[in-house]
Amino acid sequence: MRYDFPTMIKDEVYPLEPDIVSVEDEDEFFAYILQHFNEIRRFYSQTVAEGMGLIFYIF
Repeated sequence: MRYDFPTMIKDEVYPLEPDIVSVEDEDEFFAYILQHFNEIRRFYSQTVAEGMGLIFYIF
């Protein structure tokens, strides 16, 4: 399984903190992640279509 919400909470994956987020928030958080993923994918596709490039850096 790629999306394991309970493990994300247990391991305190950003921005999930056990005192703030609970397992009951799983569907809402997945929708949040998916929305932002789709926006990033759209941005990359648009950038490539315009013949431009970009640098992706994870801090």
